[in-house]
Amino acid sequence: MTDRVRVTVYSGPGNVEPVLGEIKTGNKVELLERQAAYSKIKLNALEGWVESKYLRQAKPAAVKLKEVNKEL
Repeated sequence: MTDRVRVTVYSGPGNVEPVLGEIKTGNKVELLERQAAYSKIKLNALEGWVESKYLRQAKPAAVKLKEVNKEL
């Protein structure tokens, strides 16, 4: 996930769809499908749609910072 703190998960590909929940920065999600600006993801039992712009392959800066601080 991106450096944003929380990302809303919708039941369909759009922000007018019912909200199913939220995922936090650093959660590893499974990408199931892409449709326009939205991606269908799965995290444990939660399966729904998020805005694709918030998905990243690299670790977010907040996660990297926590890892570095643990090493100090």
